[in-house]
Amino acid sequence: MFERIMGIITFKAPTYRAIAVDKTAINQAAIIVMVVALIQGICSDLITTVASGINPSLMQVIISAVLNVILGLIVWVMIAWLLTVIARAFGGQTGTGEMRRVAGFVQIFGLVTVFSLLALKTPANSFTDFLIALAILVLSLVGYFIGVREAAGLAAGKAMITAVLASAASFVVIIVLDNVSSAVFSYILRFAG
Repeated sequence: MFERIMGIITFKAPTYRAIAVDKTAINQAAIIVMVVALIQGICSDLITTVASGINPSLMQVIISAVLNVILGLIVWVMIAWLLTVIARAFGGQTGTGEMRRVAGFVQIFGLVTVFSLLALKTPANSFTDFLIALAILVLSLVGYFIGVREAAGLAAGKAMITAVLASAASFVVIIVLDNVSSAVFSYILRFAG
């Protein structure tokens, strides 16, 4: 698994192709999605805790972790589905299973979020957050581009359009789901506490 992760982060096309066709890689992809979602949630919660000065209860931490993992899994399935639909519209030969595997591994770029902890030491929190989000976006776009090109057999231009359209659509989904999960989190805390 480590070798494949290294192939993904170094943008090696054969690694993307191998992951797309390996049906057993779905479990590894799911593990990556869950671990990255958990780490992103921990970083976000830590920053929020430090900024607000309020220490969360153990129940809040557990609920937040579970919601972050669920949100990560939903986003993963949505981006894979979007990549598949758009790639097929351009004549790509792929299925949602291939795209789920590739998209799951591409989520590894979300680990850049750990650099958001630097914002705790610097006064420019929003600028740091912007740079981190931009880095994750660019790295993910390149990963999706290579993944779509390799899994769907699309030309570079069509693969890039697919990656951009799917990423833009998933961005909207992420905002909606983030707001929903915040509301659910507040609702659960009201009745759990």
